[in-house]
Amino acid sequence: MTNIEYATLPGKSTTELGGWPVIFAEGSGLMVERVPNLGDKTTFKDTTRWTVVDSDPISVADTCKISGTNSSDKYQSLRFGNEGCIYPLGNVITGFQLANTQDSTEGHALYLRRVGLIFRNKSGNELFWGSEARARSNSTNKDTWVQQISQEDRNLLNGYVVDSLVVEISSKGGNGTNTSQVSIGGFKLYYHVGPTDYEFSSGDIRWVVGTMRKREQAFGEGSIQFET
Repeated sequence: MTNIEYATLPGKSTTELGGWPVIFAEGSGLMVERVPNLGDKTTFKDTTRWTVVDSDPISVADTCKISGTNSSDKYQSLRFGNEGCIYPLGNVITGFQLANTQDSTEGHALYLRRVGLIFRNKSGNELFWGSEARARSNSTNKDTWVQQISQEDRNLLNGYVVDSLVVEISSKGGNGTNTSQVSIGGFKLYYHVGPTDYEFSSGDIRWVVGTMRKREQAFGEGSIQFET
């Protein structure tokens, strides 16, 4: 019999919560243009290839750096989770955050335009949740994108697990030619499990999450499943 060590977390996340296990294995993959099923249902675009360097999981600050030279509006979508995930239950996820830093505010400089999550069920079906698009920031300071997921969308995620994070990087807007870089990282999930009237800060309620594993084992060894 294989001994499996499972991580446990408080029953409700907060912005101060530490100790999150790594959600997605290191590395990003290409993402073809795709229309979300949930959230904002406009297409995540993918029209070019920039230089992408990411040696650590996306939960590490500033781990993924995308750079390139642009003189027009272009887009690249990336998917994190292709090499593995802990596959937490989807219907308890209330939102997430992703920090990003752009090194230029000039026209056609790279920036984080959209974020999304892909959820998967036991049959291999996927639901793709997408955010609204943002414009380039007028600051080069680090910004943390905090995104909520509606209860209406969460109700459709029973039987699904979190599979992947998707980001859309863009050079949309402005004039001229710009060589620039945007860094992303510090990804965290927000969640809420257990009875809503319980005092979660006591630490008595714990959420047991799965272990890091490949996609083919999302619902296999190392998973936590509840029959409803």
